Amino acid sequence: MGRQTEHTAQAPQQATSTGTADVKTITIGKSSSAFLIGVETTNARVTFDGTTPDSSHGVVYLKDQAPIYVPCGEGTVIKFTATASANSVVSVVPLA
Repeated sequence: MGRQTEHTAQAPQQATSTGTADVKTITIGKSSSAFLIGVETTNARVTFDGTTPDSSHGVVYLKDQAPIYVPCGEGTVIKFTATASANSVVSVVPLA
């Protein structure tokens, strides 16, 4: 079994995309080495490299799925948009 890493949760961040053309940005602080990401209400298409997600670019995160652990580098920029013409709420908890 692999070694478990201990993290300290930082202040959560949340943003809402109101549709496929409404791109939102969340930036992870420089002291974070990972984050948890969860999606509510409508699926979201997400990028982690600062590029803009669209109907064919980005990873689709499903609503109501358990939060997903994502390791990251300092200052990671998360951009997301709803996959439909409806609100997509994305919550991120940075981990130091």
